[in-house]
Amino acid sequence: MLKKFVNDFFEETDTVSSGKFNFKTLIGNKRNIIFYLLSILVSRVGLAAGVNPFGLAFLGAMQQAGIPLLLPLLIIGITTAISFGWMALLKFVISSVVFALLKSFVKFGENKTGNTVKILFAAAVGEIVSLGISGGLLYDALLAVYSALTSAIFYLIFAEGLPVIMDFRQKKDFLFRELNGDGNFASCGD
Repeated sequence: MLKKFVNDFFEETDTVSSGKFNFKTLIGNKRNIIFYLLSILVSRVGLAAGVNPFGLAFLGAMQQAGIPLLLPLLIIGITTAISFGWMALLKFVISSVVFALLKSFVKFGENKTGNTVKILFAAAVGEIVSLGISGGLLYDALLAVYSALTSAIFYLIFAEGLPVIMDFRQKKDFLFRELNGDGNFASCGD
């Protein structure tokens, strides 16, 4: 059971050999370094009223793309804590753990639609726990719904844009859907 949970954080082909930590397990391959840098940039972006849906959405899109999640989880967590404070970090950690548990144990759907529902549920759980700790008004509850929906929407945008960035060296004809997803991914940083 624990092995299945850990496999979501590492690629299945990576191993930890002879008690020494394999650096390739943490990084994956060289092309993943650009995604680790993007995770720093994306997790620093916030919307009005302190809503930060981008870290969880980007983490879900990286999981969909097959990138190992341990290092991005740490990077996004540290960047979220620095940029938005400890309550935002708590929401991100709770949402990430719920998302990883859902990915490991609930086989609702292994496509983008199923992952969108999992992201939506994980973000909602993080927001509900945050509301329970800090106490909230109706405005805070509506802001929590807004944040969870925004996380799910940006997950869809990132999930469409990351494969285009991953395959940028391969010469191929782009579909309009891929170009549109990549354009949305690039425009959310403004």
